Amino acid sequence: MIKGKPSYPFHTIALAVSFSPGLEFLIRETKRLCDLHAAMAIFVHAGKKTGDKFRELSSVLSSARFHDGNSRIYWEQGVRLIPYFGFVSVKWLIYYWLERLIRADFGRR
Repeated sequence: MIKGKPSYPFHTIALAVSFSPGLEFLIRETKRLCDLHAAMAIFVHAGKKTGDKFRELSSVLSSARFHDGNSRIYWEQGVRLIPYFGFVSVKWLIYYWLERLIRADFGRR
């Protein structure tokens, strides 16, 4: 329970955006999970918002059928996470947790 509410089904699903080659896959998986749980998506990028990055992310989100009604984008300045995880990239950590969520979801059926 979180704040008196069950943690399942999910109402909000967040994805850290890194503009890596796996971005489209991760966004499609996020869309699948959001559709499965009727959840809103939150996309967070730890870095400067530029016109090029905004256009790239908007294009990928539109192709996955995300829009202002079912998603939000947050651009946050911050430190790079890679040094904290050594040689493991953030992209693969996110993929690992998405995969665990998928397995947990299918295990309940």
